[in-house]
Amino acid sequence: MRRKKRTVAKIFNDDLSKHLRNLEMLSSLYGNGGEYFVSANLILADLALYDAGETVFQLDANCLNNHPWHIK
Repeated sequence: MRRKKRTVAKIFNDDLSKHLRNLEMLSSLYGNGGEYFVSANLILADLALYDAGETVFQLDANCLNNHPWHIK
């Protein structure tokens, strides 16, 4: 159980920030400033990101507090 907690902590402390910055860059390059991630319409990528985000929020509801770019 400790190993799992250490792994989750590493993901939230080290990896999440890097991946969120990468997603922000992709969104700014391909998102056209709209409400969807890479298109003017809802596509599978939007649903996949939503699902991944929900999973992350279940593990830590405050994980995006240091990443205000996601709020418009």
